[in-house]
Amino acid sequence: MNQKEEDFIKRMKLQENKFIFLTEQSKLLIKEQDSECEQQINFPNPVYDAMFYNDLLIASIRNMPIVIYKKEDNEWKQSMRLHDIKPNSEQFLAPLDMKKLSESNNIIGCGKGFLHEYDLSKSQIINYKSIKNYEYISCVDCCEQNENYGIAKNILLLGQFNKIIKIVDTQQDKQIAEAKVHIGGITHLKFDKLDSLFFYSCARFDDYIYQWDLRNTSTFLQYFERKNQTNQRMNFDINRKRELLIGNDDGTTYVYKSDLKRFEFSISNSCVHSSVIQDDGQCYVSFGQRTFNEQKIFQTGIQNFTINS
Repeated sequence: MNQKEEDFIKRMKLQENKFIFLTEQSKLLIKEQDSECEQQINFPNPVYDAMFYNDLLIASIRNMPIVIYKKEDNEWKQSMRLHDIKPNSEQFLAPLDMKKLSESNNIIGCGKGFLHEYDLSKSQIINYKSIKNYEYISCVDCCEQNENYGIAKNILLLGQFNKIIKIVDTQQDKQIAEAKVHIGGITHLKFDKLDSLFFYSCARFDDYIYQWDLRNTSTFLQYFERKNQTNQRMNFDINRKRELLIGNDDGTTYVYKSDLKRFEFSISNSCVHSSVIQDDGQCYVSFGQRTFNEQKIFQTGIQNFTINS
């Protein structure tokens, strides 16, 4: 799958065997994992994030209500909107990042100075009273069920563009810790799938991905090197075998195995910004560049490969 230079894939997600591609030109592409067919949805404003929730597709668009789609006759059709109004404004709060909560199956969304929980069954918005007025919250994560899920089930990780990671307890409705080490704004956070006491983080203009222990965030446990001197949002992914997939801004990608051995793969001549690694070693990456150099030809698209797990 390749796109033209003037409209590149800026973010990729794989959920429920379906790919979601967000493009620079306000488009959302949906593609089944084992199919060549894809559907395109156009919006008047940039799409911040999109996700699948059971049989629904949820999209966050700048200064617009959250749009919810349902699949009918093999097409995603708009079903409803969730109006989350900015205070003292006619505009809407659009989350930069959204995740599904494991405990309630509600959606959590974060953005400029807000963290909201969305109950889609009741079309209700929950605003945490104490967890507000933060800096620009750029990303969020909550843990999946595992051996230490009970300890962390009410814990959210919040990444901010001021380089700080906030750890908050939604049951107590308060912040309980924070982590500081990155030299750029936080762009991606992820709980360990095997043990929720651990999580990982990355940031803009930052060549390191850090592993943390939730019980003591005064310092990190270890770090993983990458090449990232771009302002573009770049993520990573880690599977249940603790194999870490990382994209680099020079068009390569790294896979760190559980023994910390690193393997390099050449993908393109453009920034590899989104990564998905499955438990069987199947990897997917997307690449593209926001600012084009006239002397070079930048491509955009996705690439898949398999590592020996």
